[in-house]
Amino acid sequence: MFKELLQFKVAVSLCSAFGGALALPGNRTELERALKIANKSVSECSGPSGPLTWLDMTDEWRDGRWERVSNGQQVTFFNWSKGQPNGGQNENCAVMRPHGGWADNSCAKSFKVCTLCKLNVPVFLRLRGICEAVFYDDRFVMDGDKNKKPHFRGYYRSELYYDSELRTWRLQNTGDENTHALMVVGSKSLSYPIGRNFWKFTHGFCGSAAGEVVSLTLTQCKNGEEFTCNDGACVPLVQVCDRRAQCRDQSDELDCTLAIVPHGYQRTLPPPSSSEASDGSFEPTYVYLNITIASFYAIQSVGNRFNVELKLRFIWMDPRLKFKYLKDDRELNILQPHEMNEYIWVPEISFIDSEGNNNSVVDSKTKITVEKLGSPEEDDVQRSREARIYRGNDTCIRVVRIYNLWFRCNFNFFYFPFNTDYCTMTFQANKNTKNYVKLKKYGRGLWYEYADQLPKYKISDISFEENENPELYSSVTATIKMEHLFANEIMTIFVPTTLINTIGFATFFYKWFDFQNRMVISLTSLLVLSTFFSQVSTTLPETSYLKLVDIWFLVSIIYCFVIITTHVIIEYFHEYSNPSEMASKKLEEYPVENASVLRSAASTDVERSAGAENAPRNSATEAKCHQPAVFRDPYATPKKIDKWAFRLVISSYVVFSIIFWAVPIWQKFKPDSIFM
Repeated sequence: MFKELLQFKVAVSLCSAFGGALALPGNRTELERALKIANKSVSECSGPSGPLTWLDMTDEWRDGRWERVSNGQQVTFFNWSKGQPNGGQNENCAVMRPHGGWADNSCAKSFKVCTLCKLNVPVFLRLRGICEAVFYDDRFVMDGDKNKKPHFRGYYRSELYYDSELRTWRLQNTGDENTHALMVVGSKSLSYPIGRNFWKFTHGFCGSAAGEVVSLTLTQCKNGEEFTCNDGACVPLVQVCDRRAQCRDQSDELDCTLAIVPHGYQRTLPPPSSSEASDGSFEPTYVYLNITIASFYAIQSVGNRFNVELKLRFIWMDPRLKFKYLKDDRELNILQPHEMNEYIWVPEISFIDSEGNNNSVVDSKTKITVEKLGSPEEDDVQRSREARIYRGNDTCIRVVRIYNLWFRCNFNFFYFPFNTDYCTMTFQANKNTKNYVKLKKYGRGLWYEYADQLPKYKISDISFEENENPELYSSVTATIKMEHLFANEIMTIFVPTTLINTIGFATFFYKWFDFQNRMVISLTSLLVLSTFFSQVSTTLPETSYLKLVDIWFLVSIIYCFVIITTHVIIEYFHEYSNPSEMASKKLEEYPVENASVLRSAASTDVERSAGAENAPRNSATEAKCHQPAVFRDPYATPKKIDKWAFRLVISSYVVFSIIFWAVPIWQKFKPDSIFM
């Protein structure tokens, strides 16, 4: 029986802190026992008909349905006084009167009643926060009353009781009255030493100076399994700092700093390595990198840069630290950025190829978690607040942050638009050389889903390798294979120019002497190609060297120029006369050598018709007359030029096309030594 008038919720907390609950008789026998104990305190707790003690029941959750506050079970035994309960929804708590009758009562803070708890006796308690070899016990047992308050007796050399003169609780060394501590009265509603409280010692205590306030916890919670709330209630230890308050006073979500930083810790120094090399020196601290590329937002080949969003993770161990309240779910073990920036060493990673040479940062966008890998240390009662402690060797710290960066890259446009470029992202440890900090891949090192729909480029492959070079600082490099998508250029450049070239070549199918139409079409093709080349050049990246697309345009223009030149040469050798009138031409229009023969033949025929039949025959003349006339085509030269020009132009264009397209095809399908 606690003879102090308490509010209902405070009474519930008090009984819970001692490992029990408010008393609620379940039958007549229990009712008589409870009444016998409670009536010893009638003078302190109640008048003849006033409430004597609270009962462990309420109908707050459902009016008229009375349930136990401690476990929610429905109450089956009642001993209501006449006319009770009569408070309806305004009175949801219950009290027992000195004669044993029950009545409903308001749960408001203004109503205070004494508290009868049902406990497992004897009540054993542990005092946490006591260091070894001091003047006080760490184990107590509830042993009756002293000054109308519970008295707690230590196992060997101390006691804990209420000092009525000082109106506070006193932790006393039984061998020396001057060696004691007084509980500091705080804002807790529970004015008992149970739970977590502050104490002021008359002497130096566990490294603290005399008069310095020290936190101690008097608890009956299971050691190593339960956590003591500030009001003394117990909750499972695994539920502490899990972002959900289980304690009624929410003290399980207070002081949830995970890291325990030892005295003398220097955050500017990297963690020492526990591994020793074969030559007796210590190996560097390994920082494991893992990168997820979320997206390539833009690839600006003309500007020689690309924009990427990546999630950077780096993981390491720090054996100098210890951690508490760690959960199986790593996402619940979060370190605050200010802890990392003010107390703990964090590796700094430089993005070597980025514009501005950015570094990794720890800010509000950074997520720092701790993953437990081993088992916790044994519970230490010298700590006032229960916690499972994990050594730094059995935990790893993981820092995750998303970065959106522009990286530089030297694009090679010789094969444009069929170019394949290799860009790099180098991540280098900063401030500590490779003798102290070394970067290594974690797992595959880099992950990318290849899901981006880029307008001009395709990310076809990415490698991620640790750099083995004589550089002073350790680094890893991601090499990105970017293939230019050339379908648009095929449709807008190569197909139109091929059609224009075909039109220019088609002029050979006109009559060879149709110079005017041939020239009009050829010149038009050349003009269109030149204009087209000028327009396309403004959209292409400027380089000091020729690109494949430039070569294509240049050869196309030369091709049209050769066709035009061929037509001019043909025209130059063309002797103007209509070939269709050759058979009806007069004698004077034939060449001289043929005309003389025809004239001789004509005079001979006249002499024969004049009667010179008996004249002696001239054999030479007769043979000459019977010799067939030799005819020379006056258009043989332009025809021959037209014929051979046709063959040379088409064959050279086919050969060029084969060689031209073989180059990008070879470039596309050649082995990538960098990814092999």
